[in-house]
Amino acid sequence: TPTFGENTTTGYYKIHYGPLLLGVENPDETIKLPESVILKRISENQFAVMGTELILTPVYHLMEAKVGVENKYHKQIMFRL
Repeated sequence: TPTFGENTTTGYYKIHYGPLLLGVENPDETIKLPESVILKRISENQFAVMGTELILTPVYHLMEAKVGVENKYHKQIMFRL
């Protein structure tokens, strides 16, 4: 889904699976996705981006202990194609 609105940057996309916003754990560098993104669900909450090594997961999962640890939870949710 392309981003839109006055508080977003054009040219970026977000990826949803139903109501879930997906992202990739990425504290260090910005990841660019291939122009044709094909997802394959590989577990209950993991989605592989076919043709890459990337695994996307839902942005916020209350059962993940690291969500509550300060400065330990970083996910990239906006991607350039």
